[in-house]
Amino acid sequence: MKFYRVTADFDMSANGNLEVKEFMNLDNALREAAYQVNEFINCIPYSGELDEEDTDWEASKHEIFKFYGVSISGEDFVTVRVSEETFEDAPEVKDKKNITLHCYTDQLVNNDDGKFDKFGSAWFTVPRNWAEKMAIHQGFDSLETFLEMYTYDVTDGWVQKAVLEGVLIGTGTGDMREY
Repeated sequence: MKFYRVTADFDMSANGNLEVKEFMNLDNALREAAYQVNEFINCIPYSGELDEEDTDWEASKHEIFKFYGVSISGEDFVTVRVSEETFEDAPEVKDKKNITLHCYTDQLVNNDDGKFDKFGSAWFTVPRNWAEKMAIHQGFDSLETFLEMYTYDVTDGWVQKAVLEGVLIGTGTGDMREY
């Protein structure tokens, strides 16, 4: 299952900021990237002027979109990227007994006020056989089919069920590669 990660890394003379958001839809990810570029331009001094020589819009082969912006003063920088990611376990992990799945952040924390929107998604680790049983119960013919097709809506309630059944191994929010 594919998803799109938008990363906006602001290195400003006044203060820095890192925004990471994940989207199931590419158009939504690109809109967020455009919003982050505009935020940078609106925040830099000198009426939002960019250093044309150092500003770059070239995406690498691993990125769908990339903007590297430098203010005309040279003190403020931003990198905004959109990259494609997948939920599937890597092949070397498939034979392990446990699996990590993704769900909405509000499955782990109260997010009524949107405070944790920046995390984009949450993850939880359960035994592979338990996940397969849940996937089949949801109407998928196998865990592999589930992994190719599932959305966060399908995993609603799975974390709580895993807790009740005593099979929850771990949980978290944000980008797992940063832990």
